[in-house]
Order: sequence, then structure tokens, then C-alpha cells
Amino acid sequence: MDKPKKGTITIKINGDNKAYQEELRKGETKESSPVKDKIVELHPNKIEEDTKLEVAAAQENEEESFDWIIPESMENDEEDIEVPMAKGKGKGKGPQKLNNKKTVSFSSYYKKKNGKPISSILVTAVFAILIGTTIGVFMLKLLNGPPVEKTVTTPPVIEEPKKEDTKKPAAGTTSITIKQQTAFVVQGGVYGSKESADNVSNQLASLGVPTQTINMDDKFYIFLGVTHTIEDAKSLAAQYKANGVEDAFAKPFLLEEKNLSGLNANEKNFLDAIPTIYETLSLVTSGALLTNDLSEDGSSALAIIEKKLNTGGITNKKVTSLKSELQGADKKVKEFEGSKDAKSLKESQQHLLNFLAAYYSL
Repeated sequence: MDKPKKGTITIKINGDNKAYQEELRKGETKESSPVKDKIVELHPNKIEEDTKLEVAAAQENEEESFDWIIPESMENDEEDIEVPMAKGKGKGKGPQKLNNKKTVSFSSYYKKKNGKPISSILVTAVFAILIGTTIGVFMLKLLNGPPVEKTVTTPPVIEEPKKEDTKKPAAGTTSITIKQQTAFVVQGGVYGSKESADNVSNQLASLGVPTQTINMDDKFYIFLGVTHTIEDAKSLAAQYKANGVEDAFAKPFLLEEKNLSGLNANEKNFLDAIPTIYETLSLVTSGALLTNDLSEDGSSALAIIEKKLNTGGITNKKVTSLKSELQGADKKVKEFEGSKDAKSLKESQQHLLNFLAAYYSL
């Protein structure tokens, strides 16, 4: 390269050689511009060497990244340089301003813009903490569910029962109608006076025969036993005659319909079961008297009526009398089952005769 003439500056930018020539005149710069420009004196030899170094550095970075031309608005990127030029080749005379645009690579620009990594890290950390806290609170609310409101419950008020209720059932307010029934009995005679009937009854009792006197239409009837059927009544009458009883014969005995009121629930239930209880006991006792044995069917029948026979809560005197006679008959039959003593069966028959007299008088 030829040595440039004095006063001529050659700058190589992006591989192109450009010559600038400016004539330094004293006092001209002050008159031409009110603003004081920065004037840099450049030595030709030094400028050429610096230019070569800058071009070489730009060529090395060209392979790694593309070049950016920083716009004029960037801070400290543009400088106006007045270079004194010697007369010679050039487009114009006088001082010329050189708009020096710096060549900056993408990697160097990125490093310049990210010169404060600590602030960006802090901002990222704050946002991460806020997001994590928000998600955590949301998950806790989701798992725990909505708050459960405490409900105040008042314990139910339990009324203490009255003393009258603990002593006895409430006064009876129910009523019952017992339908007409037919019983089969062994009759021992009919008398016009109670004294005559009582004398005959006492004589029969001395023979071990059960007896019961019932007043019907001003006549006194003596009954010696009860059975389930008329045939059993005839068989029992024949047995009594064989034992020395002169007057003994089978007869149906009509029990009229009965209406009872002023009963409680337990009394009503017991009266409903009376027909079944009486028929069962009359069947079992008469059969045992005729055979001198208690069959398995008879024992099973007694077990069925036991629960109904032992109904509690009965306070009515008439109903209590009926229940007592039926329970006595049941008890004597069970005694015979264990002892095989015929006397227990006759005592059971006596309880059944007493039941008939009490039932008839209702």
C-alpha cells in the first residue's frame, strides 16, 4: 500500500477504503457551529494501523455471528469526528464530520444488554415463590374442603313418666265382644233350691268327683266335668256311673255372647284368647282322664297356649278370676304329666268347672 499523502486519511470500514480530506482552518469551526464538537487528531500512520486491527477483529467475529449496525439513538455509539485533511483528492473542501458507526456482534451486544444477571435472577425467584405459594394454598383448600359449620343440637327433652303410670296401666278404654260358644259337660242333676244342690254336691265331692253348681233361671244345675266333644262327655259320664254316681249324663252347655268394656289392651288380648285356651285345656284333661295318660299332642298344645295364658298387666277383677282358674287347670295337668296321679286331673277338671261358673256370671 502506498503511503498516503500528507493531510489525507484513509479508513478501511467493512473492507472498503474511504478517503477523507479536511482542511483545518483556524476559527472556522467556532463560526460554523455554536456547539463545540469533539475534535480528534488522528495521525495517518497510527490510524492505518488501528484500522487494520479493527478490520481484522471484525473478520474474526464474522464467522461466529452476523454484524449489527447500532442505530444513531444508542448511547455512546455515534461520535462526530473532525479530521484535518490535506488538499488533494476528495469530494469537498473544509472540515468534514465522520459519522463513526461502531460494528458490534450479536454475542457482544447480548452480553452488553445482560450486564445485570442478579436483578433478573431475583425477579425470577420472586415470581417462582409467588406462583408456588398460590398453588400450595389452592391445593390445601381443595384437600381440606369447605369449612364445616358447627351445628348446635339441643338434647331432646324427655318427660318423666307420672307415678300413676308406673304403678298400674292406664284406665281401660277398650271393649270386647266374646262370641257365643258351646261347651260339653257332664251334668249331675237339677235342683230347685241352693241348699238341696249344695247337699248333693258335698256327697259327690266325698267320692272324689269334681262338682260345680250354677244358677240358671232360678234352677241350680250340678256339673261334674267338661270335655271337648259330646262323645267324650258320654264316656266320662259312664266312668262316673261306674264309680257310684247315680245321676251323670252328657249335655251341651251354651255360653251366651259376652260384652265387656273398661278394659286395657292386655285384658282385651287375654279375653280374645280365652276360647282357644279353654278348648285346649278341656281336650287335654278329659282325654287324660279317659286314658289315664297325656299324649304328646296334648303336651304340645299346652306349650302353645302357655304364652297367652301368662299375659301380664291384668287388673280387672272378673278377668283376673278367669285367668286364675285357667292357670290352675294348666298347672294340675302338668303335675299329672310328671306324677301320673289321677287326682291332679280331677283337680284340673275342678278349675275348669269354676271357670265356667265365673264366665257364665259375666
